Amino acid sequence: MSLANDVRRQITSLSTAVKNARNERTSANSMVDGSRQWWKGKGADGFINEYKAINSDVDRFIRSMDNAVTNMNRLPALIDRAEKERKDEIAKEALAKKVAEAVMAVVIKK
Repeated sequence: MSLANDVRRQITSLSTAVKNARNERTSANSMVDGSRQWWKGKGADGFINEYKAINSDVDRFIRSMDNAVTNMNRLPALIDRAEKERKDEIAKEALAKKVAEAVMAVVIKK
């Protein structure tokens, strides 16, 4: 398995985790909004204010993870290109060695 494929698999896992986090946040938001119907008073106000603070942290986290996924999506192409360049360099070196051996064989025969 190539490194680029491993990275692609990790990107897929991270994307799935971000999607799941976003879904869970949406579900939690719905539950908190629903609690306003039956929970009144200072306790409810305190809970909702704390939840809003936590929810903004969760939003920041999800945005950061989205950015990580976006940035990671560039990696497989970079890895593939580097691997191709490495293979091309090896092929050039092998060809240069064969040419040098052929030239030496001709020189030695003379």
